[in-house]
Amino acid sequence: MPGELAVQAALRHGVAVLPGRGLDASGGSRDRLRLHFAAPTEDLSGAVRRLAAAWGAFTPSASPGTAPVRMAV
Repeated sequence: MPGELAVQAALRHGVAVLPGRGLDASGGSRDRLRLHFAAPTEDLSGAVRRLAAAWGAFTPSASPGTAPVRMAV
């Protein structure tokens, strides 16, 4: 669930990302997000700024056993 919460935060800032579990055949990657980079450089630059703002504002709900969402590069 943390990935879905991070996806919603990104959408509120105008950036569409996918929860990691949606593209993981093993059902893992629940604590990951998938980013796609098929856009012009100027569009990606704006998206990175909005994603950084979303990440700064993101606060996952604290529930027992929930790992924090990680951003992997």
